[in-house]
Amino acid sequence: MFRNLTNPNEAKADVAAGTVSADVVLTGTTTVVLGPTSLNLKEGTATIVYAIGSADQKTLDVVAQTITGLHSSPGGVPSGTGGQADTRPGIWLYVAFAVGTALVLGGAFSAARRRAA
Repeated sequence: MFRNLTNPNEAKADVAAGTVSADVVLTGTTTVVLGPTSLNLKEGTATIVYAIGSADQKTLDVVAQTITGLHSSPGGVPSGTGGQADTRPGIWLYVAFAVGTALVLGGAFSAARRRAA
């Protein structure tokens, strides 16, 4: 992931979640002195990896530190299915029905009065 990284320098990158195989190679060579080591990088975490020890004394080891709770932005807001949302028709529908009924009844009453007269 990082090339030519020397002590005491550091590097960082945003990496997709998944398993990464990492090893330590002496700078300027192709000599692997540690690894490969599998690192399970999980979504929403920061993983800090240290190579500690001495390559000359063959005491190198890997120490990993993980910081959790850094999840990405949500892709949506779950609304559930508890039925709390009002799915009935709005009051305007009831008002329109009442006005329509009054007009029909008024027209029928008016027509009946004209016939009687």
